Amino acid sequence: MIAANVEPREPPESATFAVLPNIAYFEFIPLSLRGCDVAGAADARYTEADPVGLTDVAVGEHYEVVMTTFAGLYRYRLGDVVKVAGLYNSTPKLKVVCRRNLVLSINIDKNSEHDLQLAVDSAAKVLAAGAGRLEVVD
Repeated sequence: MIAANVEPREPPESATFAVLPNIAYFEFIPLSLRGCDVAGAADARYTEADPVGLTDVAVGEHYEVVMTTFAGLYRYRLGDVVKVAGLYNSTPKLKVVCRRNLVLSINIDKNSEHDLQLAVDSAAKVLAAGAGRLEVVD
């Protein structure tokens, strides 16, 4: 656990977590989306910049979390892509976007977690729009 939910009454899909700065030293690798989207390559969607400290993150930007702990982990990359959603008492509040290097493989098609989430969201909109006309077929 690197952060705590400071707004527990919010719905789960909008949960944000304030970083607990006293449990480790945190760095954040700024990530920017590339212009071309390589199908299925979750890691190919982002370009990385030099890591920044906890106090240097910008609201609205995407980062990968890196931590150094007192127990011996040194610059351990967690693999989570987070978006800085705001500040809580000057501590960044993070929203988890996806995992890096996570690929869903169905047959020969490779899809990232982000692609899967977009497909599910799109299907949910279609189902919600035609809620009165749905029929279950066996």
